[in-house]
Amino acid sequence: NDQFARSGAVSALDAIQRRHSLSQPVLDSLVNLFIQATHDPFYSSRLDAALALGMIGPRAVKAVPRLRELLGDQDSSVALYARGALEKILK
Repeated sequence: NDQFARSGAVSALDAIQRRHSLSQPVLDSLVNLFIQATHDPFYSSRLDAALALGMIGPRAVKAVPRLRELLGDQDSSVALYARGALEKILK
């Protein structure tokens, strides 16, 4: 299931970032993956994607326009995570 794969990707991103510095090309690929996931019909996938983008931080600046759109998401949890991600990216 794609939803479980994305959730696993968030966990993997956290583990990798704790141990290694990721190269910009790898981060660019991850940012693109998580931006795509913000369009998923499952709210939990959108939430996980916003969380992951926030974990990437300022190097995920490409996601800012999409995260701003998520501030109006039908699920308030997604909007909350998008706001948190924007704070981490734009700091």
